[in-house]
Amino acid sequence: MRRPKQQKTRHLKLPRRPKKKPGRRRTRPEVTCPRQEKP
Repeated sequence: MRRPKQQKTRHLKLPRRPKKKPGRRRTRPEVTCPRQEKP
């Protein structure tokens, strides 16, 4: 009996990251990491 041909894996799906919207870069430095005291 012939062994079946190995199936090629079809385009592995990568986890989609949401696109970064331009123009949202205004952040106050004291609010970026409010929980710094947690070890």
